[in-house]
Amino acid sequence: MELELGVLSIERKDATQGACSSHSQCGRFSIYRRGSPQSAGMFVFARDIIQPTYKSKIMRLFGNILWHFPFFGFITALLTFLIGLLFTILIIPSPIGLGLIQFSKFLLAPYSYSMVSKADLNIKEHPLWKTFSTIIMILYFPIGLIIAFCAAIQVGLLFLSIIGIPAAIPIAKSLGVFLNPVRKVCVPIAVSNAVQARKEQEQVSSYLNQRK
Repeated sequence: MELELGVLSIERKDATQGACSSHSQCGRFSIYRRGSPQSAGMFVFARDIIQPTYKSKIMRLFGNILWHFPFFGFITALLTFLIGLLFTILIIPSPIGLGLIQFSKFLLAPYSYSMVSKADLNIKEHPLWKTFSTIIMILYFPIGLIIAFCAAIQVGLLFLSIIGIPAAIPIAKSLGVFLNPVRKVCVPIAVSNAVQARKEQEQVSSYLNQRK
């Protein structure tokens, strides 16, 4: 299985056989420069992204359940979706509304999904829409800063309470969205890990190029 992310190709390989396998439950994601002759061994960068084990899946499921009961995360998700839908209908704040709709998907299973920027996924946008979204993002920023600050305080209090930790973790993961929901999309954690791996590869390549 290959996932193209910008200049990189992320390929899952079987951990024991060293060959690509769509049936392996635990694999290795090897990252190559696109077009490099992999058969010649021109390995550029590798990062182990452990496929969810049975235990980790159970823990994530347990975290999602605790988020909804007793912390009523599903109500937060529903309210976020309705606000996002309203903003989208109003047209002018629609870039925020679309981001909130994506955020509501994340709130349904915050231990299984992440919010990432469209730019990190190389999603192309119309120049006019991109300019309009940037303007709305700038206007929203002071409000987002206040919301993110209040949410950060809430996270701290929930962690101090110990019993509130299952609710604190999703809120902590949401701080970036509170600050700026524009151009954010909800993706599985595996995709988020792949995006992070690509960023790390780019940092390594930049560092090595500077050392030459």
